[in-house]
Amino acid sequence: KIAEVKQRYLETQSKDDLRELKRLSFEAKLHLGQVEGYNVDQLVKARTFPLESLLKHRNYMAKCPFHPDGSPSLNIKKNYYYCHGCQATGDVIDFVMKRDGLTFKEAVNRLAAAI
Repeated sequence: KIAEVKQRYLETQSKDDLRELKRLSFEAKLHLGQVEGYNVDQLVKARTFPLESLLKHRNYMAKCPFHPDGSPSLNIKKNYYYCHGCQATGDVIDFVMKRDGLTFKEAVNRLAAAI
């Protein structure tokens, strides 16, 4: 998967692809025990934080915080989000990173501490 995302990033230079590549690389290093200051439990806690609790939603549809949104266009499903308006997508960690301007580590720490 890392190789796929890396190739896609090289072709598109997309910030979303770069963020995904960094996240995948970090998770691989974390699981190999090569990252100090983290443990797998923090990552698991962060991943299980309920995304829907961060948004005011109705039937798992919410107004997207990443673009001016007149009506709900952000869909929440299985702790992932997708915006039909701006095509923003990701999991709860990506959401907090993008919404609050945090690094991956900061978002994981914030979410893990909130559980």
